[in-house]
Amino acid sequence: MLNIMCGHLMYQLMGMVGEFTDVSSTFAMKFPTYTVVSGPNDSIRSEPKPNHIADHIVFTGTTTQDILANVTIRAGYPRKDDEKVLRWEIDGTEGHILIETTKVTPHVIEPDVYVNGELIDIAAAYPGVELGGVGNQARLFESFAEGDESGYATLDDGLRLYKTLNAIKQSADEGRRVTIDYGSK
Repeated sequence: MLNIMCGHLMYQLMGMVGEFTDVSSTFAMKFPTYTVVSGPNDSIRSEPKPNHIADHIVFTGTTTQDILANVTIRAGYPRKDDEKVLRWEIDGTEGHILIETTKVTPHVIEPDVYVNGELIDIAAAYPGVELGGVGNQARLFESFAEGDESGYATLDDGLRLYKTLNAIKQSADEGRRVTIDYGSK
């Protein structure tokens, strides 16, 4: 859960608030078993299987932009189809941004975005642009074909992300705050 689910979300978060300089974290397994569900209305269910990983990850940290971030990631709990499963709140000196969605993939599915309590109509803000996963991928391939490589993760970006994820795990394992050394850029 930390490397895949949390990793994708952390890359986006770090792009918004900066890299973490330190983290303090706690992991917990609240659900000792899990059931795989699929099909229409989750109608197909596996037999319960033993869970071997943390299904709750909580951490706090300071970023290079002097932002204090509190992050909770949880999995394994039953939910309704229309329940918001991803919620990001960003408070700043000029207002409040709320990003929420029923999917865990805001980079693929367009989330609801509120600025100071007002829902922003993303489609109206970007007329003629296909939104969602297909549109995002198409824009990336188009810009790459035109020679713009600025919107792509590099190996260095991946290394910095994994240093952050490793520090989150180290903090949970050792029960202490961990300072992150990214080395030079």
